[in-house]
Amino acid sequence: MYVLIDMEWVTNRHGNHWPTQLAAIRVDEEWQTVDSFSVLFRPKDITFQKWDHMAFSGWTRDNFLNADSLYPALDAFEHWLQPEDILCWWHQEAYALYTMFTKVAQIRDRASKVVFLSDYIYGFLAGQKGAVGSPYKICAARDIPTPEPAHCSINDVLAIQALVQSIDFQQRNLQAPPKKWVKDTTALEESPVFPLLYDTSTQLLHHSDCELLPDNRYLPAYTSFKAPIRKRYKPCACCHDEFLDALWDRNQDSITRSDYNYVYSKQSKVFHTRNCSHVLLSFDIQGTVSYETCLKSGRRPCKHCKPVPIERKRISLPIKQNKPQKAENRNLNGEERKALGRFKRAKEERETAFKRGDLTEAERNTVMALSQPGLAFWASKGYSTFHTRNCSKITGLNQLRGFARYQDAVRAGYSPCRHCRPSPKLDVKFSIPITNKERHGETTDTLIQLCTQHCLPFEYDMRYFTLQTIAGKWRIDMSLRPVRLEHINLVTERGSTKKFHTQPRLFLSLKDTFDYIMRHDSKLIEEIVAKDNQSQELAMGSSIVAPISFDSVVKQSCHP
Repeated sequence: MYVLIDMEWVTNRHGNHWPTQLAAIRVDEEWQTVDSFSVLFRPKDITFQKWDHMAFSGWTRDNFLNADSLYPALDAFEHWLQPEDILCWWHQEAYALYTMFTKVAQIRDRASKVVFLSDYIYGFLAGQKGAVGSPYKICAARDIPTPEPAHCSINDVLAIQALVQSIDFQQRNLQAPPKKWVKDTTALEESPVFPLLYDTSTQLLHHSDCELLPDNRYLPAYTSFKAPIRKRYKPCACCHDEFLDALWDRNQDSITRSDYNYVYSKQSKVFHTRNCSHVLLSFDIQGTVSYETCLKSGRRPCKHCKPVPIERKRISLPIKQNKPQKAENRNLNGEERKALGRFKRAKEERETAFKRGDLTEAERNTVMALSQPGLAFWASKGYSTFHTRNCSKITGLNQLRGFARYQDAVRAGYSPCRHCRPSPKLDVKFSIPITNKERHGETTDTLIQLCTQHCLPFEYDMRYFTLQTIAGKWRIDMSLRPVRLEHINLVTERGSTKKFHTQPRLFLSLKDTFDYIMRHDSKLIEEIVAKDNQSQELAMGSSIVAPISFDSVVKQSCHP
């Protein structure tokens, strides 16, 4: 029999996941319920106790605190399953996490087969209005009633059941591979579901509302630039800039995640530095860590970025090296320009508002909320929709809650405003903290003095300054302004060889960058210490535990 299943989970500050609830219903050939199962999971520790998170929907705080731990909850579900059951997950992400949790709990996954319903449903409804999205979104487009609240596992499963029954989706469809709806989907112009259409006659990619599209013709449709870039489509003037921005962002993200010192296009005879703008619009970027390897491949250095051999030098504390490093302002990419613009507008908005001097507490809180450079969408308590910054519907609202990404607002239970029509294209990928300010005359010595003052080991070369706290390893690109920061979390990735990942923040000075590092890791250590103290209290039966500060831990690690 087929089993409809859903799982909710929460992610802590360290990027670790933990399940909160799981529900499943076994159905007959008509999708009618034969048997059901539901279980809650007790949070592993206080870092997962985000009670306002949507993953805890439908239940109370006490329900979760009194729930089973990971092993007995998953073990009960695995024993409920039957050998012939086929698990029907909505999407692959939930199943991947479920598999990880079973491995953590050391429980054997008894499911013989798994299918992902979204792949089948999207293909089944391809070309129709409201053909993609969550089960709730697809049901809403068809006036199919669903239980509330959303993101409660048992309600989510019932919503899936209501959907497949209402659209008359037959179980025999699951016996064949799903239709590749993204590649094979076609749509008409002005499609609300597929914003990009490809005209095969002109071989140009267009926005779905482009005037150059042929009338009354179904064309290959796409939800993002990802597939068109992979296919190397040529963009129409209507989406040319966005296409190049997406290509730029893809390449920059790929380079940032790598350890390459030098990059080049596969077909090119020129190699570049990591941040050279002349390579970021290529379709096939490759790279290497060695300057000599580039030369041996027959390639020559770029005349624009002028790459040079990189020789790393290690520095031991408390030795101070006087080697000034001057950073030059660079050409910002699209997302970085947006971040700088949001920062400037936020500063001006706050200064203008606070000059009045007659703001009420509610008005002040509203100004503070709307002028956060790291937010792109806002919602108000008691309302069901979220808005962009310039939406007229947001005027007069208070108790505002902000989101950096479209998906974060949706997952929080809000729907997009029909007036301003927010979209994922407005997601904040980079932001500059509003407390930042430019500080002239900063060099490598600035960071050396700060690291020495806080007893932190460090190293630098011609480009990067790398420092390490007991909680993280940080890499600062000294050649860039605003400053870009990369990070490895040593708490969650201890002993790991994982690569640096780019922080979603930019900084106007080296001092601000260093202060952010200390605040970030200080908060992380405080959470860990609080958890350890709590465990100690429970073990000793005492409520008195000496507080431990981040600085004291750092100093102890440096001066045993």
